[in-house]
Amino acid sequence: AGSQTFVNPADGVPASYSETSGAQSEEPFNSIPPSDPPGTFAAFTSAPLAADLDSVGIPTLDFSLSATGSISSLPATEVVLFGKIYDVAPDGSVLLVHRLVSPIRIADPSQPVHVNLPGVVHRYPAGHRLRLVLAATDQAYVGSRAPHTITITVDPSTPFRLRLPVL
Repeated sequence: AGSQTFVNPADGVPASYSETSGAQSEEPFNSIPPSDPPGTFAAFTSAPLAADLDSVGIPTLDFSLSATGSISSLPATEVVLFGKIYDVAPDGSVLLVHRLVSPIRIADPSQPVHVNLPGVVHRYPAGHRLRLVLAATDQAYVGSRAPHTITITVDPSTPFRLRLPVL
């Protein structure tokens, strides 16, 4: 239980970095690690896995949020989040699984959100953790250009559920 509050900065700057579409396999892009500027994301991390976990398929995410700021039905001011799943090694190093990012446009922040994340095949080794990040920005995508303050609350009255299809 608890909540995490973060901001979407005006004009989306500074922005998270996940990948450079069309050039990610080339230098220097393939050596740039993913990053999220402090204060622009919420992160939820599992306990260390007791055994290997093979995820094959389409993960789903359910959550609720509240947002303040310039919110309207115009695409440029709607709340947009970017969902990412990281594989966190025991030494703290992180891998953005297949560099996949899911843009999530939220037309009505007062309603629960359900999203299908990108389909993936990945083995999370024993001892690793899963980290779900909901970021307000991503350099590879156009998000909201209006500043927002976003709060994700996790408690019995606001379901928060990440479901991974596992073998």
